[in-house]
Amino acid sequence: MVKDPQAPNKNKGFGFVCFEKIEDAERAQKGMHDKAVMLDSPALYVSFAMKKEERKEHLQKKREELIRQSQKMTVFSKMKEDSNIVTYIRIKPSETKTTS
Repeated sequence: MVKDPQAPNKNKGFGFVCFEKIEDAERAQKGMHDKAVMLDSPALYVSFAMKKEERKEHLQKKREELIRQSQKMTVFSKMKEDSNIVTYIRIKPSETKTTS
């Protein structure tokens, strides 16, 4: 864990681990991500270290993939009218627009 220089008995809540083999790093990431390892502590967030620009590119690709996936979906919207009649509207993927 990275220590807080302002409070030597506390840590900053994050750390770094190095592995010799990429397979070991991937296994550790998959096995430890979202796991609570101590009682009354939040789950761990485990990811691979990236430079800021690499991280931006990675997140942009994830966003683009989510947009592509959502364009394949058909959405049903439930609308309630004044007369308490429920109307369902089907929105086809070709009818949706995305903004960036």
